[in-house]
Formats: sequence, C-alpha cells, structure tokens
Amino acid sequence: MINRAGDTPEYVMIIGAMKCGTSSLYTNLIRHSEICPCIKKEPEYFTFDTKHDSPYENLWSYDPQRHRFAIEASTGYTKFPSRTSVPQRIKSYGIDPCLIYIVRDPFLRIESDFNFSLPFDWFNPDVAITDERYVCISDYFLQLEEFRKVFGKEKLLLVDFDELATSPNDLSNSVFDFLGLSRMQFDLPAEKKYVTRQLTYAELSAKYPVIFSEYQLDSPEGPVDRVPVGPNLMIRASVFDDFRYDESIGPSGKSYAMGSETEFLVRVKSALNCDYIYLPNATVEHVVRPEQTEWSWILRRGHRAGRGMARTIKTARLRIAGVPWTVWLRYVQSLLPLFGKWRIKTAATFDLHWQFQKFSGCIFEFRNGSVD
Repeated sequence: MINRAGDTPEYVMIIGAMKCGTSSLYTNLIRHSEICPCIKKEPEYFTFDTKHDSPYENLWSYDPQRHRFAIEASTGYTKFPSRTSVPQRIKSYGIDPCLIYIVRDPFLRIESDFNFSLPFDWFNPDVAITDERYVCISDYFLQLEEFRKVFGKEKLLLVDFDELATSPNDLSNSVFDFLGLSRMQFDLPAEKKYVTRQLTYAELSAKYPVIFSEYQLDSPEGPVDRVPVGPNLMIRASVFDDFRYDESIGPSGKSYAMGSETEFLVRVKSALNCDYIYLPNATVEHVVRPEQTEWSWILRRGHRAGRGMARTIKTARLRIAGVPWTVWLRYVQSLLPLFGKWRIKTAATFDLHWQFQKFSGCIFEFRNGSVD
C-alpha cells in the first residue's frame, strides 16, 4: 500500500501494456475524487530523450485541497528495447511514481496490436506479426524488469485484463487499495455482452465473415482507439459547430468513395484529441435487403471501401503512377492468392476477393486524381 500526502502529488503511471485495456482502466480510476487526470491521457513525456517546452507537472490541474495523486497512462513507457532508458529518465526527473501494469494473454495482445496497425499509413506490410516490434511488448517480464531495476517492486502493481473485463469494480478497487484510497462503487458493466442478429445475420456472417462480423473489441465499456466501423454511432451535436462531413465521400449515384463516417471521425479525433467511447451493450438492428446478400453487390461495396480508404491515406512516400508503392504492394499481395480460385465462391475466397477489390478501389481513387 502507498501512503503519502502533501502539497505535491504522488504520481501514478499506467505504463502498459499497449492493447491491454489501459484506456478503460484509466477512465475508471480518474472517477475517484482524489485522483487528478492528466490533460492528455498518454503524454509520453519520458518515452524519448527530448527537451520539453514545459515541466512534467504542468500536465495536470492538480489541487492539493482535493487531490492526492496525478495519473497518466503512457503505454510507450513499456516498449523496450525499441524505446530505452524510460525508467532512468523518470528517476532522473526526481519523481518516484506508483506504477500500474496491466497484462493479458500475450498472443491475443500481439494480434490486437497488429490488427490495430493495419488501417494506418505508417503500417509496414513487410513487418510480420512475429516481428520484435510486436513480440517484445508482450514479453511482460522483459518490460517490468526494466522498471524493477530502477524502482524496486514495492511500488509496482500488476493487474489482469480479464479481471478488468469481467469485474471492473473489483479490479479498480484493488488499485485504490494499493494507493491507500477509499473504495468506490461504480456503475460499470459486469461483463461484455454482444448482441448477434438472428437468422439473416447468422446466414450472412457464415457466408461473408470479413464484412458481416460483430464489432467485438478487446475492451470493456469506455474509450477505445479503434475507429467505429460498421455499427451505428452517435456524435455530440456540438461537434458540428466546427466540423462537417466531406461531401465528396459517401453515397452519390452508383460510383462513389465509401467511408464518410470514418474520414469524419479520424479528422475530428485528430483535431480535438478526443476519445471514441465503446458501448458493448448497445443494440443495433438493420434491415438487410435481399440484393445486399449477393456476392457481386458486396464486392462492389469492397471497391467503394477501398476508394474511401484512399481518402484517409496521408503520405509523402514514393509513388508509382500516382499511387503509393505500399498500396501497389498490398494490391499484388491480395491478387496472388486468387490465381486459380477466381470463380470459386466460398467464405475463404470471399475474403480474398474482398481484399483485392478494396485495394483495386484504392488504386482507382489515386489514379483518378481524387487524392492529393
């Protein structure tokens, strides 16, 4: 148990691991009146050896009359060896923080991390899922040992992702116990529940799993990094005071770039540094017309999805015939598995056709001058 009070805060750092529910844990903990949230959840202040414009303590609106702890959640602190000397920089700054580290099945963490990277322009298709960049973050002993050598183990709390998902109240209170704070009772979901559409949905998901899949994330209710894709969503009306949808994206006749919501959400999140809030218990129902279950209709949707994806790629990389070379590479990688299987219609080959149509649409959009 940590027991300290005074005019200066005791710092709490959720140091990782990435894709293990750090956002949800952070959101739960800052509900406590004696914990002051950081102005930016992941400031990454000590991740790199760089000079900062303002001191670390300016990241909080700390009130010593109310708060005992100042908390942040920079997962970049536990990405050794790609990012080194983080514990040493923290120690040299003169603080001795309480450290919280959340872990999950290491293989599921790698898969989640890899899949999270796929939509982004900085994703390198040459880097395999078995690369050190993903594997070392899941080597929890390796990461913790770096901090243990500097801070010891007394101020380190190890928590479990599965407990956060199934018993968020108990998990949060175990952290409060560690910090010497009073316990709380949250109105938090006891577990994740996903609603599956019956009949038509079951048939569609069996035929086309790549597109008719449940929006299941690895986090309980709370902030998530993944862009909401597929399910319905709600946006605060005040957002539209300063932002509008890009009207060049979205339904317009029979040929158009799909993905106006995705482009809008990515743009707003980047400008406002806000969060997507995942609600696993929300129920969404859709009417699926018969023609929308046809192979050709859905693959045309894949082509439009690729055109929309091109609108979100902001890159200065080398281009070939106006198209980023990485897009050409993914196009070829999606085409090769289809040789000899072009006319075969199964769930497995549908996935291949979908990827091919998506990158074909992406190339179409670049070649036709719709993307700068």
